[in-house]
Amino acid sequence: MINKKSQTVVILGLLAVIGFFFLALFMINPLWKGYKFNRDIGSYCELAYEASDIDKKIEYFDICLDKLHNEDFKGHSVWWFKKPNNKLSELYEVANSLQTRLHNLKGMEKSSFEYQTGLAQVEEEIAYFLGKEEGQISGTLGNFKRAYCFKYSFTKYICA
Repeated sequence: MINKKSQTVVILGLLAVIGFFFLALFMINPLWKGYKFNRDIGSYCELAYEASDIDKKIEYFDICLDKLHNEDFKGHSVWWFKKPNNKLSELYEVANSLQTRLHNLKGMEKSSFEYQTGLAQVEEEIAYFLGKEEGQISGTLGNFKRAYCFKYSFTKYICA
């Protein structure tokens, strides 16, 4: 027969293991949702940034925006400090305007000054969209990533 002290140690040990399991689950879930967002959506935006050909940039950015529109996010990307720059309807407009700029470049003569200047500006805008500007914490895509985590995660309030 097990004495009271041994029984208490076993129960506390079991509770510690269960508690650790749930804590790990809460920590892993947002990381998993971030991975899924990057795999399914974000990687296409990254490819648009990395592509050197305007046709490939347009192709990848169009895929990225189609996938974002299919998610149909609503509201804000955060549940605290709601501002216009984290309101998802506004961010869709920003992304759509960038897509329009990309499509406008396609019809231009590639050796023209207008095309070269426009391409440089669009590449900077895509970098800002992705959060690649120096000193930038998160770009527009980061807001969509938080919204994705918030929409699909059971640990909604710890999405980064």
